[in-house]
Amino acid sequence: MIDSQGKNLVFLMSMPRSGSTVLSMMLSAHSEISCPPESWLLLFAAEFFDLAGIRSAPYGRNIAQVAALDFLFGMEYKKPGTLEQMFRDLGSSYAANRNQDAIVSDFVRNAFNAQLALDGKPIFIGKTPRNYILLPWIDKYFPQSKKIFLKRNPLDIAYSYQASWQIPISELVGETLSANTRDFAEGLFSLSDYFYKPDPLKYVLSYEDLALDCPSQLKKLCQFVGVDYQLSMFEF
Repeated sequence: MIDSQGKNLVFLMSMPRSGSTVLSMMLSAHSEISCPPESWLLLFAAEFFDLAGIRSAPYGRNIAQVAALDFLFGMEYKKPGTLEQMFRDLGSSYAANRNQDAIVSDFVRNAFNAQLALDGKPIFIGKTPRNYILLPWIDKYFPQSKKIFLKRNPLDIAYSYQASWQIPISELVGETLSANTRDFAEGLFSLSDYFYKPDPLKYVLSYEDLALDCPSQLKKLCQFVGVDYQLSMFEF
């Protein structure tokens, strides 16, 4: 389970269209790892409490709201009473006069731990590419959490935006502004700067290396996460 410092919590970060969905499916096939679809829970909670100036720029608010509620109600569907307990815990945080940032970290940790309990697994990997917006906040409130950066050639990412999402290049370079523009104007550089210096809690994985030699790269990634490599990771 995830403790107050973020032990057993891992954030999978990347630019959108970098292959993180396939990687998360491989990770979730491991017997010790829970890596559900993008929950957007951190961004959803930050929006609600107006943390880190998140309301000042686009990031995909509507997507965050739908995904976060789907994540929360999905757990309630599997185990009725899950949400009631989470909101009781949230009330306890308020009663203890904790600041808003601490309340959000408690809420997120409790939600991820609820998912771990449902899955019967010890390690949670949260995959939401635009969590790059909250990197300083994550470091402050989950200081022992691990972070994985799945990097991909930016030109291939831009092509995938256009081919898969029909997002024109003009939008990516700022001729019209959107959350997609922010990915290239901020996200790409925020992630590169954050992962530039070696750190035992950070791991950089190349999409191209993963595609070229998946077993070898997964073995190294498992070592970083703290689990043994399993062949089941290809059975997703």
